[in-house]
Amino acid sequence: MKALDFYASGEEDYLRLSFNGVFGSRVALKSELEPFFRTLEEYADGWMPDVIKGKRQRQYARAAIWKALEERRDECRYPVTLA
Repeated sequence: MKALDFYASGEEDYLRLSFNGVFGSRVALKSELEPFFRTLEEYADGWMPDVIKGKRQRQYARAAIWKALEERRDECRYPVTLA
């Protein structure tokens, strides 16, 4: 498992996607993000991430995503990196 350094790559060597969303506090985070990750896994092909970065780096897996989201959560955000 090797994560590339986002900033060390040339501009033509990476794809960065960022999105902001609003989650209902009464709805489970998993159910809100499930369609995004299902679509990513189905259509990413060669762009599929290998690594999930929360407080530490893990190999890509759904369980790793949920763990990283909980580790990095603060009052109003869930920052996570897929590399």
